[in-house]
Amino acid sequence: METLSTGLKDIIAFYTPKPDLKNLRLVRKSFYTSTTRELFSRVHVTPRQASIKKFQAVLASPALSKEVTNAKLTTYLNPSKSFEFYRRDDDVRESTLTREYERIFSSINGFPNLRDVVIELSEVCAVIKPTDYFDQTHEEEVEFRSQVLSILFDALNNSEEASHFINNFKQLLQRITELRLKIVTEYEQSTPDNSWSRPELYIFFEELPDTWLQPTQQNLTRLTLHCNVHWGYIPKCDFLCIHFPSLKKLELGNYSFSHDWQVDWICSRTTLEMVILDDCTIASHTRTFGLVDCEGYWVVPMDEDRSFLSDRQFNPQRWSDIFAEFEARLPNIKSF
Repeated sequence: METLSTGLKDIIAFYTPKPDLKNLRLVRKSFYTSTTRELFSRVHVTPRQASIKKFQAVLASPALSKEVTNAKLTTYLNPSKSFEFYRRDDDVRESTLTREYERIFSSINGFPNLRDVVIELSEVCAVIKPTDYFDQTHEEEVEFRSQVLSILFDALNNSEEASHFINNFKQLLQRITELRLKIVTEYEQSTPDNSWSRPELYIFFEELPDTWLQPTQQNLTRLTLHCNVHWGYIPKCDFLCIHFPSLKKLELGNYSFSHDWQVDWICSRTTLEMVILDDCTIASHTRTFGLVDCEGYWVVPMDEDRSFLSDRQFNPQRWSDIFAEFEARLPNIKSF
């Protein structure tokens, strides 16, 4: 046992049941490092006092805290409580984040080698009673969850590490030859119209070209952009500053054609051999609440003021025209 390599000891520790692992750590000095790493690589803390004390003990130990790579934080003692329980129980109290448990969240960055963080909230966010839509029973409502996430993100927000990550992220994007993005947006079931007023929807597509596409443009040969909602006009996404000198395949999903520059941009990628338009649309005419710019785009897309209705904008584009442009201006095109 003493002559085993470090790698074999790590494998043995990985497959040893936890109770036996604790004993092995105490009786075999040669396994101390491997068993310690396996025992303390993952920590799980709940609101129970005993769990909090164990977490604090590991955090306070320089030898043990450096072994932690995965942390799981559970906010509720019974996170898997069913819908049926809430429908039966009228005495449900709103959860609050105690100062002690708040300090647990704030101290999560005390593990120097932490790589993964899992937060477990109550499975049920809200239960709507059949007799009254606005009568909702739950403990961990949106405000509570927002507070928890805010504290956790603040604790994890290390500006030096973030800068290092951004640089590595850009370097990685510069090396890839294929990029596929499946974009999912938030949907408000009760008031679907409000889904289009969420700032994140517009911020993402505004930042998409510079954040994701610009670093990849030199080496990219295949690009796929899909979204679960129509995009291109609302929310606006401007590719004009992006050039792909080696792009051979372009696939767009749920993309809306509303301006001539969009077709011109695709046709200027003369290396394209394949263009796939999946469930794409042509915005033949538009009329919006609020001001529009000289190109017909919403100036303030999230403006809920409906006192001003813009003039109707007409788009003469038709699929026959677009496909004819592809055929005439893409010399290497084989399929579209």
